[in-house]
Amino acid sequence: MVLIVCISASSADHAKADAGGVGFWLPGSMGSLSAVPGQAGWSFTTVYLHLEANAGGGKELQNNAAIVSGLHARADAVGFLPAYTFETPVLGGQLTVGAAGVPGNVGVNIGATLTGPRGNQISGNAHDERTTFADVYYLTTLKWNQGVNNFMWYVLGNIRAVPMTPRAWQI
Repeated sequence: MVLIVCISASSADHAKADAGGVGFWLPGSMGSLSAVPGQAGWSFTTVYLHLEANAGGGKELQNNAAIVSGLHARADAVGFLPAYTFETPVLGGQLTVGAAGVPGNVGVNIGATLTGPRGNQISGNAHDERTTFADVYYLTTLKWNQGVNNFMWYVLGNIRAVPMTPRAWQI
């Protein structure tokens, strides 16, 4: 077992984060009463997501020199999930299928200033803003009910909206 782990770890050239490091699971997407049977027919769920983050830092260098930097990030997105719940039971339960999309706008500003020992300064900043569409998420649930007890089986996955670049495997 240890040999398999060592071989696997040594064969990877580097790690990549999915969706830029954003987690796949959205907190609260499955919670209390998720397994309670719903009404047959179409449903449409929406959720608004907003992020605003600021960070900054500075470092004093020798001879009264300093570097100061800052970051401002903002994101706004609306997730929407159309779903259909079937009236006819499937395996004795209630089947629901749906697909979610998340269009949004993301912006990042980064700035830095370097002050030299004689007070001369060099400054720079960068800005990037994009309107984008996140991965498409699919959801299928199958719910059973026995009196006050509810049970649910579900599948949640995603289809990458951004094509992945080909990767050369090394042995």
